Amino acid sequence: MWTYLNLPFLALHEGVEVEELPIWHENGEAWRPLRLTFSDKIATHSKVQTIYTGNDGLLRRHDYAVEIAGDAPAAHYLGKYVTVDGIKFPTERRVYVAGPDGKPMPDLMTVSIDLSNYRFV
Repeated sequence: MWTYLNLPFLALHEGVEVEELPIWHENGEAWRPLRLTFSDKIATHSKVQTIYTGNDGLLRRHDYAVEIAGDAPAAHYLGKYVTVDGIKFPTERRVYVAGPDGKPMPDLMTVSIDLSNYRFV
């Protein structure tokens, strides 16, 4: 969850290399992907990850290969954003197995996370 909750800010962290990738089209939208490569000093489930933002700047998708599960490719979708103290947070996260073409396999959801009651203390 640490990685999930700290994206996209981790892209600015020392020890993370960032590469802009070509525009990705999905759901009738054009998303801007960034490939993040993490140094060994950052604990994460996948050294190389890709995040996608919509035209509004919000994260739409987060791709990675789960290294401890034989590099199983995952397509992680974020949605149903709420605004808390002026900052937008996704309340819904769904992770699917990704096919060789990068598209999610809708019948193979592996993780479902619903978050609520965001607050700053």
